Order: sequence, then C-alpha cells, then structure tokens
Amino acid sequence: MSALIGIWAIAVFVVVLNGFSAGLTAFFHLWRSKQARRSRALTAAAITGLIPLVVAAPAVLTQTSNGTVSVVGFIVGFGVLSVLTMAVSLPGAVIIARKLDGPGDAYRAFE
Repeated sequence: MSALIGIWAIAVFVVVLNGFSAGLTAFFHLWRSKQARRSRALTAAAITGLIPLVVAAPAVLTQTSNGTVSVVGFIVGFGVLSVLTMAVSLPGAVIIARKLDGPGDAYRAFE
C-alpha cells in the first residue's frame, strides 16, 4: 500500500511541477515578449527546479547550524534534486511556449 501512495505522490508532484512551469512560461511570455522561446522555457524550468531547495532549506539550515551534519552532502544532494526537478518540469514549459508562440489565440494555449 505504501508503494502505491508513493507512486501517486510522485505523479501528483510531476503534474504540479509541470503546471507551475507552464504558468511561469506564460508569465514570461507576457512579461518578456522579446526573449526567445527556448530561453523562456528554460528559465521557467530552472526556477521550478529551485522549489525543492526553497522547501527544504529551513530544515537543512537548522541542522547545519547545530553542526550535526555535513554541508557538502546537502549541497550535492540539492544540486542533483534541482537538476532532476528541472528536467521533470521542462516538458510543460516547452509545450506551453510552443503553443503561445504558434498561430492562434494565446488564451487557448491552456485548453
């Protein structure tokens, strides 16, 4: 049962990350319309990749201030987790960037 819950949680997390990345891409489409499509998608995916770092940073800073754990392991772990999160959120950003730059109405890109 716990494996099923874990798979479900990962699937929901992937959908949420792609939705957040797609929303950032749409925001960058409005805010930085002169920026290239690839650059907007990569910027949105990179910002989305920082979400796990922001969520877990207070706990890590508390443990490292006490001197109980090595900081190097956390830095490497957060780097790998950020790259993985960026890779997972990239498809949502790319799809929305293509739809917004394509012909047609921009408000229909999220349908």
